[in-house]
Amino acid sequence: MELVKKIAGICFALSFICMALLFVKSSFVYDYRSQLKTAFLIFGALAMVFNLISYNNTKQGNTLFNFLFWVGAILIFFGIIFKMFHYPFQNILIFCGLFLSATSIIISKFYKERKKNDSDLVDQL
Repeated sequence: MELVKKIAGICFALSFICMALLFVKSSFVYDYRSQLKTAFLIFGALAMVFNLISYNNTKQGNTLFNFLFWVGAILIFFGIIFKMFHYPFQNILIFCGLFLSATSIIISKFYKERKKNDSDLVDQL
């Protein structure tokens, strides 16, 4: 699973680099705009798929945080795709994705993990 997480991180980094290059005003970048858009879509989708594959359901964690975070990330990803191709509702998708991601982070700050009380084991002996 560690290898899958590393591959997902590399895909996220490549996707981010492609997106950053799309905002650069250069004649070189302008010539390869469609290839950069395609690379962004491919690397972003691969990163999300690999991260979802590497997610370990057996770990103790806040499932609401994970669900909201991933739905927010997917909405942001689709919002950026809509913005690149000039489809309607792009700003709404990005705003909703950012709102869900922020909500998941706020929920994770208030979530207290239940820790095992090891002193109970000692008292039973």
